[in-house]
Amino acid sequence: MKCNRHSIRLKDYDYTTPWWYYVTICTDDHKLTFGKIKNGKVELNHLGKIANECWQNIPEHFPQTVLDYYIIMPNHIHGITVINSRGTTCRALTTTNLHYTNNEESFGKPVKGSLPMILRSYKAAVTKRINEIKKTDRGIVCKEIISNV
Repeated sequence: MKCNRHSIRLKDYDYTTPWWYYVTICTDDHKLTFGKIKNGKVELNHLGKIANECWQNIPEHFPQTVLDYYIIMPNHIHGITVINSRGTTCRALTTTNLHYTNNEESFGKPVKGSLPMILRSYKAAVTKRINEIKKTDRGIVCKEIISNV
């Protein structure tokens, strides 16, 4: 299955802006990839533990980022990601225009230090590690939903 590539981000919003962002990231086809619910509690499997470890490592790769509360669920992740400072002087605009400059983000052209770049890197790291274990090249984490807190 191909992920839905339609952007739900706010057009012309600067995603390098220091702020608190509430993020939801879903697994491909909403499969219970990361574990299960048992007795009302989440039990992460080894793939869920990879997703958790990669989430906790985000600030190592993006020092302007702090992680607040988050939870890894069997088929999605909820988390509050805080960008404390502009990691770049570029504006991370999300547009569908074909025009692209160094200070404007468009699909497939993320801006360093922006929230989309952070999430893209996270999803790639989780997918790569899980694909190595499963010996596949299929996407694991798919789309994200971002809102300001």
